[in-house]
Amino acid sequence: MTKIVPPGGPRSGAPDETCGPGSVRGSDYAVLSRQVKRAGLLARRPGYYWVKAATNLLFLAAGWTAFVLIGPSWWQFAVAAFLAAAFTQTAFLGHDAGHQHTVLFWVLAPAQAVGFLLLQQGLFGLYLGCSFAPNHKGMPIFGRDHGSDFLRRQVLTARNIRGGRINDFVLGGLNYQIEHHLFPSMPRPNLRRAQALVRAFCARNDIAYRETPLTGSYADVLRHLHAVGGPLRPELEY
Repeated sequence: MTKIVPPGGPRSGAPDETCGPGSVRGSDYAVLSRQVKRAGLLARRPGYYWVKAATNLLFLAAGWTAFVLIGPSWWQFAVAAFLAAAFTQTAFLGHDAGHQHTVLFWVLAPAQAVGFLLLQQGLFGLYLGCSFAPNHKGMPIFGRDHGSDFLRRQVLTARNIRGGRINDFVLGGLNYQIEHHLFPSMPRPNLRRAQALVRAFCARNDIAYRETPLTGSYADVLRHLHAVGGPLRPELEY
């Protein structure tokens, strides 16, 4: 059972064992933030992002090259699925390549162009939505007047997704939602390393840290939607 810690936490104001005997720490978030900074996890990673951007551009180029070479064919639906993934990966970097859809009617027959557009945009939206959906739905919601501090507000209202480096790629770093919300400027490749610090800090301070497999997160979401939708469902008559 998830344990919700009272606002302020059980150890707020206690000496920080990582800063030496008797030293007085600030808020829990300030202590955690110092640990993260000392580990160098907030340093910029331009090399990573240049490589990521170049890789995404290559994926897009490969997809559109295949699109042109294949020409009018129902095999273009495979290209549409590939480009849906490539567009989502690009969206993770803040790019928008959707303007290229006018290209469709230059290459494909009208029915094929419409089918391509519907499939590519549908899978693009599904992929992007499935990347965001597991992170907060079904987790506690705190109002503005809730007395929790910043650290607990971010940790207790989000969940992380297990799965290793495959999920790191597929979910674009959104699988480290807790760390991302605590340190939004942290470069994506550092989130995995920051997770170990954050998770250990939460364990020491008795702060519930939620982490589930991807399928488990969707199960949580469905259970939550079923529960909140209960009052709207008419009672079954037997």
